[in-house]
Amino acid sequence: IVDEENGSVKLHALDVRLYNNGGCNFDLTGPVLDRALFHVDNCYYWPNFHSVGTPCKTSQPPHTAFRGFGGPQGMVVTEHIMDHLALACNVSGDQLRRDNMYTLDDATPFGMRFGLSFTGKWNVP
Repeated sequence: IVDEENGSVKLHALDVRLYNNGGCNFDLTGPVLDRALFHVDNCYYWPNFHSVGTPCKTSQPPHTAFRGFGGPQGMVVTEHIMDHLALACNVSGDQLRRDNMYTLDDATPFGMRFGLSFTGKWNVP
């Protein structure tokens, strides 16, 4: 949505479903999927947010936790969405990202508040 007053581009909603390939043995598939779901908002404020995760059992070897433990997978989903939206709406990806980053007044979909103690520095694992 484009704000006519200041030209900012605001996100309206995200409804996402994540599928996690757990392989033939789930190992830590559940916790990895949980972390991906907790990170899928990335650093962007979505006024309307819904996410669901589905662990999938396949005939592949187990896909156990590794390094980022699901966090990077969740964030890359959102970055792909942001690229798609910028292209589809003919706006700059940088502007779309900048206009929708969390502010001190926002809360994540999971209830985390930033408040005055937030330094404004983002550290992505």
